[in-house]
Amino acid sequence: MRIFTISILILFIGCTIESSGSDRRTLPPATEISGAAPAEKYLNSSTNAKPNTELPAIRFFRNQIFIAALPVEVPPASEYSIGLSGRDVLGEQGMLFWFVEETDAPFWMVDTFFDLSIAWIGSDKSILAIDSMYAQTELYHYPPAPYLYALEAPLDWYKQSGVEPGDRIEFPPVILRILLNGK
Repeated sequence: MRIFTISILILFIGCTIESSGSDRRTLPPATEISGAAPAEKYLNSSTNAKPNTELPAIRFFRNQIFIAALPVEVPPASEYSIGLSGRDVLGEQGMLFWFVEETDAPFWMVDTFFDLSIAWIGSDKSILAIDSMYAQTELYHYPPAPYLYALEAPLDWYKQSGVEPGDRIEFPPVILRILLNGK
């Protein structure tokens, strides 16, 4: 069963992640990729959905004590490069990105119209670092170390919720099903 699950993971996500192990020197300038008007570019992406109040929630713990919960969207790996781009609002929710293998791939804010905080999360589900990312900037945001999950949230959500590096995440089975099945 374990080999089957690993095979499915590799088949599902392994072919769609382009950024894993990317070299910082080979990344194109953000302006070369953004080109078209955001409203037109992202209209058909599944991540351009309206904020949803019935999303599954990531739970945060420190020393096994519950701290906070954040409802999250989980986009298909084929839309990781889109993420929250092209939206006008985020609401009180986040977006979870999961990579099959640890990566040091950066995130950016081109065509993203609101500020975000991002938590870089290791394979042990502990938060490595939390960074701020500002709307419509062309900077690449790099993690301090390889990560397995990245979790975008409204700017300062982590600080306001008392979540810090070293805290751990837990997600409900529905998120695991989404990650494994892509739905």
